[in-house]
Formats: sequence, structure tokens, C-alpha cells
Amino acid sequence: MEIIFNCGIEEGWHIHAPEDSPLFIPTSFVVDSISGAKLTGPIEPDRPAVEEYSPAFGCILSYYSGSVTFVQKVSLLSEHYYLKGHLLYQACSDVSCLMPSSLDVVLTDKKTEVPQPAVTERNP
Repeated sequence: MEIIFNCGIEEGWHIHAPEDSPLFIPTSFVVDSISGAKLTGPIEPDRPAVEEYSPAFGCILSYYSGSVTFVQKVSLLSEHYYLKGHLLYQACSDVSCLMPSSLDVVLTDKKTEVPQPAVTERNP
């Protein structure tokens, strides 16, 4: 099974590659909860990243602009499975970076009960 993220990136902006400098938030797939499945390798882009030396940071930056597709492979270990995770990324321009953002993903076999967060009732 594959989770496919088709990312359209606005002109003048870019997102960092999974293997980018530790100075920035690399694009990654983060698992929040998993049962009956496992990730098969890291998230993979559909093309090589642009690599460019930044004199401002003194390092090579690896990033994508325009569009990029990321694929996360998942192996099913059981007919009953549940995976909750998110694509974590940070959009930057030549002058600033936005706070990191995420895109949530939930996969289930539709028979497995989806865990619900605990709810605490508050009285004023």
C-alpha cells in the first residue's frame, strides 16, 4: 500500500527535502499511532531536490518548488490495520519561513475501530 502526497507549492516558496540541513524542518511522514501495519522505508520524493549553496546559512539547501509528489510505502501485517500520521513540512521563501504545517492521514481497514481521543468535560 502507498500513501501519496501530491504537493503544489506556490510561486516564490519551497519546502525542504527529507534529507535537508538540520537548520530547517525537513519534509517527513510522522506516525502518531499504528497497528497491524508498518512503514516500509522513508518517505520518497518523485524527483531529486534542487540543491543550492546558501551563503546566508553557510550550507547546501535541498528543496522542492513548483510541485512534488511524496510516497510513503506501508506494509500490512494483518487484515485489520490502523494508521494515523501526518506529513510534516515547512514552507520557506528567500526571506522567511512559515511555522511548520502538517497534513493528517488516517488509514483503516474499515472494520477496525478507530481510536477516539479521551474527552474531558469541563464545568464552568
